[in-house]
Amino acid sequence: MDKYSLRVRTMQRLGNVLENEGDYRAAQTALERALANARTDAHRASILNDMGWVMMQRSQPVEAQKLIEQALQICETKLTHDAVHEAMRAQILDHLGAIYKYNGDLLQALDIHQRSLKIKTALGDTFGMAESENNVGMTWRTKGNLQEAARRFEHSLKLLQQVDYPLGIANGLMNIGTVLDDEGKLPQAIEQYHLAQQAFERIGHRHGSALCLDNLATCYDKLGEYARALNYLNSALTIYSELGDLEGEAHARIGRSQTLLALNQREAALVEANAALKLAESTRSVEQIADARGTLARALRANGDREGAVEQFREAISLYQNIGNLTEVATLQAELEME
Repeated sequence: MDKYSLRVRTMQRLGNVLENEGDYRAAQTALERALANARTDAHRASILNDMGWVMMQRSQPVEAQKLIEQALQICETKLTHDAVHEAMRAQILDHLGAIYKYNGDLLQALDIHQRSLKIKTALGDTFGMAESENNVGMTWRTKGNLQEAARRFEHSLKLLQQVDYPLGIANGLMNIGTVLDDEGKLPQAIEQYHLAQQAFERIGHRHGSALCLDNLATCYDKLGEYARALNYLNSALTIYSELGDLEGEAHARIGRSQTLLALNQREAALVEANAALKLAESTRSVEQIADARGTLARALRANGDREGAVEQFREAISLYQNIGNLTEVATLQAELEME
């Protein structure tokens, strides 16, 4: 590798390190510098892919998709199909699949992730297989198939433990916690989230810690420990805001609205729900917009606005139907029938 290529790779690796630490703004700056200096198609494809993923972490899916599709086009039209470039193509597909999931196109997301998994299996890439299994699990969870999601998450975690990848292990622990949470196994979910939070804190990953705090709040809310839940949400919201994570901030505000309703602070809950919907719409995440509309419906109902509540319930149901989340559709339809 010549000195010029080494300099580009060093800038790119700096961006990767900053991303892993959760400092997405600084990561974007480093990667932009790397791209400006890149001279080969392989470097450009790799950097564009990394930049796209950072944009996803910053809740900018439209920009992310453009960058990642550029990377895939370069990889498929200008690069050879040797092991190195095939590994890059698989990673790009993983990221693209995540964007389709984010946009609510779950069948397309599953197809793309399976394509990636096939490439990585052929390459014998244990770490890559773990990533793809995790992505498939996330998509099945969104579709409401918790059994398949759990199977994929557990397989992914075992693979990550084989390669001893701390960040992946922390994410794997958290993802298993989400399935336990969905299944109503709250004590086990809380234990899993604490293990994940400790793993994130050991590597200094603030974004992961915030996700765990957010999830712990959800569990304590379900247990009726509302004051405790609100404290966890406040801590998570602070981190999300500092990191510029709009999706995380929206999720925390959704949780705050629900918890404030449980504490009978109806007006404050409505303020939080409206703020959550505004943030969710800015992220363009279909799933999160649906979550926010469902939350707003409950807040409107609590404040005596039946007509507004019915409208928001119907909007949320339509969105959940679009992404195939039949569990949430059934839940909201039951609530709507009570109006």
